[in-house]
Amino acid sequence: MPCPYEIAFTEGVIRPVCRALIIGANGGCPCGDSPLQAGGTIYNTTMKYNPDIHHRCSIRLPGYDYSCVGAYFVTICTNGRECIFGEIHDGRMVLNEFGKIAQNCWTELHEHFPHILLDAFVVMPNHIHGIIIIVRARHAVPFRQFGKPTSGSLPTMVRSLKSAVTKQINEQRSTIGASVWQRNYYEHIIQNEIELNKIREYITNNPINWEEDVENPAM
Repeated sequence: MPCPYEIAFTEGVIRPVCRALIIGANGGCPCGDSPLQAGGTIYNTTMKYNPDIHHRCSIRLPGYDYSCVGAYFVTICTNGRECIFGEIHDGRMVLNEFGKIAQNCWTELHEHFPHILLDAFVVMPNHIHGIIIIVRARHAVPFRQFGKPTSGSLPTMVRSLKSAVTKQINEQRSTIGASVWQRNYYEHIIQNEIELNKIREYITNNPINWEEDVENPAM
C-alpha cells in the first residue's frame, strides 16, 4: 500500500500525496518507512539572503491556523544573539555540547509530533533555521482560540523545542531558570515548490555565508 505522505504542491497548495521522498528530511515518514538521512543537504549553490523569502516575518498572521497542512520556514534565535551552539570553521558549523543538544531536540520533534516531517535544517552559532512540514491537519480551530496554544500547531512545536533545549542546557551549566532563547521566533509560510527549494538552498549555505549573516553579532 503506498504511503500517503509525499509532499507535493498542487495549484500553489502543499498537499500530502504519497511517499516521503524529501532528500535530507529527518525522522522518516509518519507511515513507518525507514528514516531518511538526518541533517542531509541537497544543494551546493550559494544563495544570498532574500528578505522576501527568508525569516524576517516575526509576527504571526492574524487569524491564520498554524496547525494547517503546509510547509513552514522557522528561525529561532538565542537570547541576545549569544553564540552558544558552536563556531563556524572554514564554512562549516562545528557544534559544541549545547549545539548538539539543540540539534538532537530538533530531530526529536517528529517523535513528539508524528503528524510532521522535518526537512532541511541547520544549527548555527546563535540560531536554528529549519523547515517543518505539517502533513496531517489535527483539527479545525474555532476563531476564538486563535492566539492561544493549540495542540499540534507550529507555535506549540516551537514552544516545545525551546523548553526542551532550555531545560537541558541550564541543567548542564547549572543556570536553572536562565533564558536561552529570544521570546519570539520568525516564521514564513512556504507558498510553492520553487520557494521551498530556494529556502533549502539558503539553509544549506547558511554556514558558508556566516560572515554576511544578519544574525552574526560581528555584523
